[in-house]
Amino acid sequence: MNIMEEYHRQVKKYLPGGVHHNFDFPWREVSVHSVRSKDTRIWDMNGTEYLDLFAYRGSMILGHGNKEHNSMLRDVMESNMCVSHTNLELETMELLHEIFPMAEMMRFGVSATMLLQDAIRLSKSYTGRNKIVRFEHQYLESNDGEESYVVAWNSLEALEQLLKQHENEIACVLMEPICISYGSIEPEQGYLKAVRRICDGYGVLLVFDEVNTGIRAGYGGAQNLYDVKADLMVLGKAIGGGMPVGVLAGKKEIMCLYQRQKVIQGGDHNGYPLGMAAIMTTLKLLFQGAQKNYQLMNKQAQKLKDITLEVSKETDFPIIIQGPALCCSIHCSSRKLETPSDYTQKILAYDVFLNGCLQRNGILVETPLTIYSNLSLSDSDLELYRNGLRKAVEEAKEILEE
Repeated sequence: MNIMEEYHRQVKKYLPGGVHHNFDFPWREVSVHSVRSKDTRIWDMNGTEYLDLFAYRGSMILGHGNKEHNSMLRDVMESNMCVSHTNLELETMELLHEIFPMAEMMRFGVSATMLLQDAIRLSKSYTGRNKIVRFEHQYLESNDGEESYVVAWNSLEALEQLLKQHENEIACVLMEPICISYGSIEPEQGYLKAVRRICDGYGVLLVFDEVNTGIRAGYGGAQNLYDVKADLMVLGKAIGGGMPVGVLAGKKEIMCLYQRQKVIQGGDHNGYPLGMAAIMTTLKLLFQGAQKNYQLMNKQAQKLKDITLEVSKETDFPIIIQGPALCCSIHCSSRKLETPSDYTQKILAYDVFLNGCLQRNGILVETPLTIYSNLSLSDSDLELYRNGLRKAVEEAKEILEE
């Protein structure tokens, strides 16, 4: 008897679709119910072992059960669990400012959705305008209730035309600087700098959702990678090494609207001790000591990208892998996806099918095929990935090429 299948059948009686959110595959019959995790591996209820490159949507950047991270959290739980302020705040904020110089002031929360909503409120109050600009194929943390205009990403003409037409309405332009949520599609050369100039020209704030890219795109996030500063940014997921926490940061003149009581921010767990400890410890583990850990992690992630291309060549199956090494995506395509419109339904369908093949061969990745490496990734993990990917590709070829 398959224990996990029966358990999942019972779960679906109470949990809509048998999933906690609408980003798992509805056609996947059985979700992976984990009973144990360590470093890069998780084990399900049947005892099956997986290489975890899903990393809970990228949040587990240190891997599972990092001893230093857990030790710090235990210390806080035993000594200073539920208070408004602690001795952790200053060092945490100084580290954040060092890594992200545009973070002149900051506030904290437990949800990126909440903090992006707060960023929109700040933008509206600061500019005296009521609408925002969003982009096609970018998730932006479920902020669908806003009065917004939606334009094509990577199209300067579309953005400038919209701002010109609605010049006195737009408070902010809100975007993922790298379109991780739709296949790790990077901005065209010069695109982000041009967006910065356009926003300045129309008195519009530029807000970056760096929830995925903040510490995965490199030191200083996508803003450092592309040499562009946003007015406000939101960090989340990996910033706390798996703990629910987020950061809203930006220019002092904007953030001071909180201090002046022009904008209200609530949240019982804003700046809660466990979250602050998680951020501080994660940043120290990754970036202190000449960034040796961070460089090693990137080196291993780059090997993973190389292996993917090698397997594609060995199996004669079209695969490309794109985006920053720590938040890259696989696509069943013979060429890099340059814009979201390049992500055709055929490529998406192939990607989704390959994802299922990967899971059956012991490799977990994000929906549909985003790979989140972590600090624990070893050479033996890379070989496991090579073997699992090859088997998954051969399985996919047998079905897709019939």
